[in-house]
Amino acid sequence: MTLRDQDLIEICVKKRTRLRVSDARCDDEDDGYAWYYLLLSRQIPGVGKKAMNGSFRASDYSTTYRARPGGGKGRKVAFDPDDEDVDSTVTDDTDTDSTFDDTDFDSDPDFHHRKTPGRTRAGRR
Repeated sequence: MTLRDQDLIEICVKKRTRLRVSDARCDDEDDGYAWYYLLLSRQIPGVGKKAMNGSFRASDYSTTYRARPGGGKGRKVAFDPDDEDVDSTVTDDTDTDSTFDDTDFDSDPDFHHRKTPGRTRAGRR
C-alpha cells in the first residue's frame, strides 16, 4: 500500500456531533451517520472521540482508506478496506446517544481565540 499526502482516511461519524462510531453504521447507511474524511497527515480520532478539521466530502483525486478503531496518526492507522487480513472490528461501539453537542464549543466566541501568555494574534501586538 503506497500512501500519498493527498490521500484520505474515512471514518464514520454521527452527523450532528461528529463523534466517531463503528464503520458498520455507515456501511449499513444508518440514518444520522455519514463518512467523514480526514487527510492522511492528520491525527485520526478513535471510536467515541470527536472528529475535527475534515470534511463530509471526499476528493476525486485521492485514494480513500479506513482507520483502525483506536485512532492515531493517519499513516499508522490507515488500511485498505478491501484487505481481508485487517481486523477493523469494534467490540464496543461507544456511540450510546451521547449528550455531547458540538455547539458547546461553537457557542463560546472566545474558545478558539483564548490568549496564551507571551503570544499575540497575528496582526496584533
